[in-house]
Amino acid sequence: LEQVYDCWRAEHFPALTEKGREMYRLAWKRMGPLKGRKMRELRTAHYQGIINMMEDSGLSASSAQKVKQLAGQLSKWSMREDIITTNYAQFIRIYTDEPTVREIFSDEEIALLKKNDDNDAVKVVLLLIYTGLRIGELFSLRRENVHLKEGYLVGGSKTKAGKNRTVPILPEALSYLQYFW
Repeated sequence: LEQVYDCWRAEHFPALTEKGREMYRLAWKRMGPLKGRKMRELRTAHYQGIINMMEDSGLSASSAQKVKQLAGQLSKWSMREDIITTNYAQFIRIYTDEPTVREIFSDEEIALLKKNDDNDAVKVVLLLIYTGLRIGELFSLRRENVHLKEGYLVGGSKTKAGKNRTVPILPEALSYLQYFW
């Protein structure tokens, strides 16, 4: 498995971002107990054992999903190279893959924040609420992407649909954007 990973990595890493490479490195580290095994001997139960250990230790579903994804990539590469005939990674099950329930701010909580907006941290929280941007997206906004007079900004980074999206500036957010920009 380790030889397969090294060959796959040499082929695929150049096309990935540094963040993508880091995610695969972390997934590979979690697959450590299997790295000395022969690829053709690995079955779903082997991969599932890694996932189960991750879930038992409280790791997130997204971490488990990345390990499943890597196992699938390595299996597909091995099939292409005629090392194996079946992608056993496709049968891995992730049990902790429950939708995340996020609490939203109530009108009363927002009113309380607005009442105490003399603090920069509170202003940032209100900007996050009013723009819908993630914190990293807000902090990576560039001055030329904030169009106060026109009433919009261009931001976002996580998904294809969310990258460089046009976000209308709500009247409630205007004073906070003016304060920071």
